[in-house]
Amino acid sequence: MIVARDWRPLEKNTLRGFCTLVLSPSGLVLRECTLHVNADRRWIGLPSKPQLDADGKHRIDPSTGKKAYSPIVELMGKEERARFQRAAIDAVDKLLGGPP
Repeated sequence: MIVARDWRPLEKNTLRGFCTLVLSPSGLVLRECTLHVNADRRWIGLPSKPQLDADGKHRIDPSTGKKAYSPIVELMGKEERARFQRAAIDAVDKLLGGPP
């Protein structure tokens, strides 16, 4: 079971906001998860950290021109990721009273 809390809205491109996800029964707390919406697709982004260049500046991906990030938490396996996404989206919907 996943419970969402601490919603902080921020709209930019596909981003709709940040939240904390609490996973039961493990008690694992995932802070700074993101909710993204693109047309009819919604997904949860897990916490990540900026990739830094040799000068300590945020690295830009040369192929996309976007800031690069490294994952902090990952889910192994397609089925596991899909199951997590369904449960996390449901938890955020419950917190917000429905889809954003």
